[in-house]
Amino acid sequence: LFVCHGSRVESSCIEAINFIDSCKSELQHIPIIESCFLELASPTIEEGFRRCVEQGATHIGVVPFLLLTAAHALHDIPEELSEVQAAYPDVSVSYGQPIGVSPKVSQILVDKVTETKVSLEDAQVIIVGRGSSMVEVREQLNSIVDGTKESIPHPSICYLTACTPSFEDSLDEALHSDCSTVIVVPYLIFTGILTRTIEKTIDTLNVMRKKVIVTEPLGTHRNLKEALLDRVAEVI
Repeated sequence: LFVCHGSRVESSCIEAINFIDSCKSELQHIPIIESCFLELASPTIEEGFRRCVEQGATHIGVVPFLLLTAAHALHDIPEELSEVQAAYPDVSVSYGQPIGVSPKVSQILVDKVTETKVSLEDAQVIIVGRGSSMVEVREQLNSIVDGTKESIPHPSICYLTACTPSFEDSLDEALHSDCSTVIVVPYLIFTGILTRTIEKTIDTLNVMRKKVIVTEPLGTHRNLKEALLDRVAEVI
């Protein structure tokens, strides 16, 4: 059972379901595969769990399809699973990990930047995370970005919410620097409200009309699928 975050943007939820569906050809040894959402969309965790049971599942491996280990993965999903599992005492559950820190994910960032075909001698690369009040989340993203530094000199890390530096401050600093191009890499799985926020912020701050390139989120890269499949193997 894959647990995706969920979004008010329907296309983002469709992207999540399609992504999981694209994994199924490599998970043919697993007889039952379902997807659900933590919030803002359906099926819910309860509905996804029930679908597994109705198909005959007696053991369910739950994999949070999230990038980093934050409050959703540590508290929200386990708490909801505990409530749901109480209604099915004969079904055992293994709870997995989000994608987290992985060389495969660091390589995604390198590839996203390389695909822009911009010389990094005269560019500033900004990695934009969702943000969290948890220090551990920031440490995870720092570790992932550290894995890119042989290929991306001096990347900056910022956040959309909950912690600093903010995307607005980091972008403003880059726009007023001597670099000719700013490359923004959203550390997000799919497009949605947060990618729209990034684009709106760029439109608002870029009064000098400096060249700003925003890469696609991570979900378009093969390595993300491989990293997710690694997490599946850990719970089955």
